[in-house]
Amino acid sequence: MNELIESCQLDLTRRQKEISAHVAKGFSEDEISARLHISPATVHNHTRNIRKKIGARSAVDVARLFILSLPDPKKFFIALFFLSVQAHATLETPQLDLRRPTTTRITRIKTRNEA
Repeated sequence: MNELIESCQLDLTRRQKEISAHVAKGFSEDEISARLHISPATVHNHTRNIRKKIGARSAVDVARLFILSLPDPKKFFIALFFLSVQAHATLETPQLDLRRPTTTRITRIKTRNEA
């Protein structure tokens, strides 16, 4: 994460770059505040100041400008793609029991002709 923040070419403070990176990853303001252990109001103020500084109208613009300011934006998308595939596989797959199933004994039912 630090490498990502350091490589950002936007004219922002370190904290604003950190929050921009989280916005680019798709986190909400509440999620960012929980991850950084700061108040949601502080995150809101930072995002508002970021939008003013870089001329963005929304979080989508902040994410787009942050990613495009990186030296190699392709690496960001590749990493994000693999993380999303991993998250999808982890969260959306039904609960799988990978243990060997216990064998059940099948009993044959006698018919009238056999009795």
